[in-house]
Amino acid sequence: MKIEEIRQLADIMTSHNLECLELENKDIKICLKKAGVTPSAIAIPYAGAFARQDEPAQSTQEEVSEALSGKIVTSPIVGVFYAAPSPDESPFVSLGSRVSKGDTLCIVEAMKMMNEITSDFDGEVSRILVEDGQMVEFGQPIMTLI
Repeated sequence: MKIEEIRQLADIMTSHNLECLELENKDIKICLKKAGVTPSAIAIPYAGAFARQDEPAQSTQEEVSEALSGKIVTSPIVGVFYAAPSPDESPFVSLGSRVSKGDTLCIVEAMKMMNEITSDFDGEVSRILVEDGQMVEFGQPIMTLI
């Protein structure tokens, strides 16, 4: 299995918000999972595993962005969204929190690096669009401010 094929599997996991993906044929067995997830039985036919996806996910994301009101905060990178600095601490912000430009809103972990996402706006958090521990895409709306 080539590295590009493994990347395609990771893209499929991300686009379908899967926590675990197992693939097996006569020559190879591969299991991809998010950190901290115990695999369960998930079956995906091998023949369709590398089927090229058209771009409905992007158009859907654009439609979601258009439907949101206020100042939209998007993820600058692909990674895992964390609302708090650690599991035992309070979230950086919650609904109704007042924030100033430069305040930390969340963390997005990418390649074992914790990236603080700061606000480009002054305002009040009106919606948090992702859950703690959820994968986010580049440019995906993660919260709105009013």
